[in-house]
Amino acid sequence: MAVLKINPLIATIGTMGIAQGIAMVVLAVGITLFLRYSPAGRKLYLTGDNREAADLMGFNTDRILMLTYIFTGVLCALSGILSVARFEQANRYLGEGVNVTAIISCILGGASLTGGRGSAAGTLGGVVCMSLIINMFNLFEIKSTWQYVVVGAILMLVVSVDGYLILRKQKALGKI
Repeated sequence: MAVLKINPLIATIGTMGIAQGIAMVVLAVGITLFLRYSPAGRKLYLTGDNREAADLMGFNTDRILMLTYIFTGVLCALSGILSVARFEQANRYLGEGVNVTAIISCILGGASLTGGRGSAAGTLGGVVCMSLIINMFNLFEIKSTWQYVVVGAILMLVVSVDGYLILRKQKALGKI
């Protein structure tokens, strides 16, 4: 950066932005590789897609689900700690509505509420999509009350589409 005569402050901020972007991509690639190619990841997908089949294959599905819930709880606790550290205060409204946005992001990214489908890359795409929608609300200065209405409508729409796709798959397999 010194060769290019870039202001050190700007170079530092720019490098930080690049590192944060790369970290998200590396995390998504790592999770994708884990889910697709590791035995534990494949067991998790199978358990989510068809628990009965996973039981018949000899997987301890109760243990897999318990470990998944524990891991998710640890990540939630870590994100709470990081949020408090970032804002230097604990606030009961911190993260309000994030759970609905997270669900929508996952479903938009290709995950299914019944499990067994989805990817980290798809979820990242869903997060980008929801971030753009929420940013649009802020840019157009839409009141938070209406934001909740629109986000709720989006949730109902994506859950309905997911349910329709599940029913269509079950009909094709002769389960209905």
